[in-house]
Amino acid sequence: MPSSEVMILGGLMLLVMAFLLRRSFTQTKISRNRDPQKEAHADIHAAESSYTAAINKMELRVNEYAREVEGRIGTKIAVLDRLLAEAETSIKRLEELSQQRPVGEGTTGREAAGDESGAEES
Repeated sequence: MPSSEVMILGGLMLLVMAFLLRRSFTQTKISRNRDPQKEAHADIHAAESSYTAAINKMELRVNEYAREVEGRIGTKIAVLDRLLAEAETSIKRLEELSQQRPVGEGTTGREAAGDESGAEES
């Protein structure tokens, strides 16, 4: 009768062989049940989803940038409106001052003519 060491070693070898046979059987079963068309459709769907997500992210960035630009333009328009209002106020005030003071008063005719030509140049 074989010794106990040989029996243990033989038992371990049988277990390893059973494990390897079972593993190869399940792998062949998996490869047999595999559907390449479904896998291809799944891969295409995953790729389309990633492109759709990328496009959605870009669209969000563009919208955010558009809002930022719109805000900047609105701010600049408000500043320009305020400056226009100040300029109109200054123009009215200058017109009132020029109407209150006659041209010949306090200056000679020659100086008044020089003032008018200087105003036209600027």
